[in-house]
Amino acid sequence: MKPARRQGATALRKQSGDMPECCLGPWETRVMEVRQFLRQYANGKRSFVWADLRQANLTGVDLREVNLSRANLTEANLSRANLTGANLTRTNLTRTNLTRANLTDAVLRQANLTGALIDLEALEPQAYVGAILPDGTRFELPAIAESEAAEPAPASAEPVAAVSDAASHSQHSDTSQSGTSKAAGDPLLAPAQGTQWQQPPPTRRSILRKRSRSLPWPNLILFGLGYGGLGLFLYLHQAAWIGWPLVWITAFLWLVGEPYLWFMPVAAALAALVTTGLSVVAIAVAGLASLGLFGGLKMLGWPWSRALRDAIWVGGIGAVLVAIASLAFYGRDAYSGGGIILSPTLPLALLILLGSLCIGVGSMAQLQLQEASWVRSHMARLLSLDAGVGLLLGTLVGWLLAH
Repeated sequence: MKPARRQGATALRKQSGDMPECCLGPWETRVMEVRQFLRQYANGKRSFVWADLRQANLTGVDLREVNLSRANLTEANLSRANLTGANLTRTNLTRTNLTRANLTDAVLRQANLTGALIDLEALEPQAYVGAILPDGTRFELPAIAESEAAEPAPASAEPVAAVSDAASHSQHSDTSQSGTSKAAGDPLLAPAQGTQWQQPPPTRRSILRKRSRSLPWPNLILFGLGYGGLGLFLYLHQAAWIGWPLVWITAFLWLVGEPYLWFMPVAAALAALVTTGLSVVAIAVAGLASLGLFGGLKMLGWPWSRALRDAIWVGGIGAVLVAIASLAFYGRDAYSGGGIILSPTLPLALLILLGSLCIGVGSMAQLQLQEASWVRSHMARLLSLDAGVGLLLGTLVGWLLAH
């Protein structure tokens, strides 16, 4: 079986093929050759999370119980492959050939099946909840409505027994018989023959109540607190008005792509620092770090887009750290023997540091919402509202402290 040919794959395997998978972050997925993948699987390895197997030819391969969650299998050939019990959660299966593949007990939740050749009728609907179907639509299973409809009806909802016309017109029946005859004679009160009382459909309020219980509240609270800290920083530092919308816009970065979820805390901190004045030293450190890392990653055979993205991310972290240090410490007199002392702006540095950390940890709420089959538009509204409320509350706290 020939391994898939991709530009730079050989050089990348030579440079980083022996790198353990634990050292790779979610933004550092590497291209894996088919031969290497099959060799590791034959040796007993089953977890290939974040693996990059684009255009891989895996026709008829036995891959039982394999874990390819979040892997990239774009345009791969998995026809007649044995994927019994495979974990394909959130796997990119765009234009993948899954013709006659054995998908018994496989899980394809949140998978991207755009343009894929797959027989979904052989799968249970629960197996691909939240997946993007081959026609581009997202499959949503109304789990809340089904769970409520599956609940047994209360005793008071039992159908009223129908009685004959003679009993309904009898004037000497007892009280219970007269009540029953009225229900049977009135078409608005008596159910149709052979039917039973059904539980009313769930209301919008009950659906929202159940959905609110499943929200990742700890991470959402941290997310809002992080933006609240940046709002307080902007107010205390007397930033320009453009600072608030710039910081708020960073809450939408995850919409560009999942790797950009890691940019949110860095971008939010940089947006707050730029509007209050970013030092030349911080800009120089960011530029040098980005250029150095970009050159190193290109030497390892990384694609231009991924190398540039990760280089900018590391450079942004460097700029934020230098800016925090300049706010926290005062070292102008260090060369004359004065040493480095704490600056009066130390609280502002702590606001930037804690705000960035809270946003970074709280942004994991987006992954939790996606696992719970939330639609992207609903997630965008919730996270943007959380960030906006945090910014407003932080600004309000700053106003109260100033007055």
